[in-house]
Amino acid sequence: DKNLNQIALKDYAGKVKIISVTPSLDTAVCDMQARKFNEEAVKLGKNIVVFNISMDLPFAIERFCGVAGVDKVIVVSDHRDVSFGTSYGVLILELRLLARSIFVLDKEDIIRYKEIVPEVTNPPDFISPIEIAKKLNDPNWNGVLALNPSLSGNSLPQSCKCLAGGIDPDRFKAHHFGVSANRIRQPVGNIDGLIMDSQVWVIS
Repeated sequence: DKNLNQIALKDYAGKVKIISVTPSLDTAVCDMQARKFNEEAVKLGKNIVVFNISMDLPFAIERFCGVAGVDKVIVVSDHRDVSFGTSYGVLILELRLLARSIFVLDKEDIIRYKEIVPEVTNPPDFISPIEIAKKLNDPNWNGVLALNPSLSGNSLPQSCKCLAGGIDPDRFKAHHFGVSANRIRQPVGNIDGLIMDSQVWVIS
């Protein structure tokens, strides 16, 4: 980290982790990315931790955090042995930089969300990783969350079909959708029924 301490996932066992990866904090998009997640980290509670990883030297990271006021995100450097970039497949070898990307890990450190931004000058999706981290931290969430699935207008629930009007079918995708299902006591014979409790759609 910025104080030259080694950081490992096991140090944050039992927590949901958002890992924001930036090529260099000395660029406008990386600066904005770190600041944005720092703002969001304040709202996420103690069981979700947010990291920013780059190839910047620890001294440069410390200077950046002081100037930008980044104090809620754990900002670390992969400069020494590029172990993160190698393990997660985001090392740009010829530049010795990390590709802009976002990972969300659950409490068992299983990757539940990944975005590797194709164009390094573009920002990542900020909404999806935050929403997924919240779901992973919610003990009452027992549903399904799907990201960027292709859709047919005819496959939408009746209440959502109006959203498909005027949209090119070849470019019609859901940013994400979620279904929460709760077991309730509505027996079918001797078997409890499973009834859909809610649906959430974000169409783009």
